Amino acid sequence: TISMLTDEPYDKLDDSKVQIPDFMRIMVASRLAKTGAEWAKLMTDTSTGTYSSQWMVVDYNAFIPGSAVKNGTLTVIEQVPGMSRTADMSQRLQQMGFWGSENRAWFEDVRNASGSTEAEELHGALFSADNNPRANIFKATAPKVQTL
Repeated sequence: TISMLTDEPYDKLDDSKVQIPDFMRIMVASRLAKTGAEWAKLMTDTSTGTYSSQWMVVDYNAFIPGSAVKNGTLTVIEQVPGMSRTADMSQRLQQMGFWGSENRAWFEDVRNASGSTEAEELHGALFSADNNPRANIFKATAPKVQTL
């Protein structure tokens, strides 16, 4: 879940169309998608616009243990009321060795829409995408992990 620190995005909701609950959208995307990018498209095309989430999709067809992370291995989707953002974050995964999720939006436009950018300006690193307390724990701990 991405913390929503402002109510403004809720003004963009369209209550005139029928919405599909998240549990159904997730099930459909998981059964129909052949890649992480397809999963992301199915999720964004059917977005209810009422929930704020970050989805991390690992394409196990692209993942080869012990090999460099190929493009298309990790797709990250962020959704907040009124918008969705998707990107291939495989290169960051390769560079960092992990993808940390800390209940903070990563993408700048989602951070702006959720109020995170303003909160970081007012209150500092607590609301940062990559320098908040959880992110720092990930950065310190992840290199020591040898197995799941």
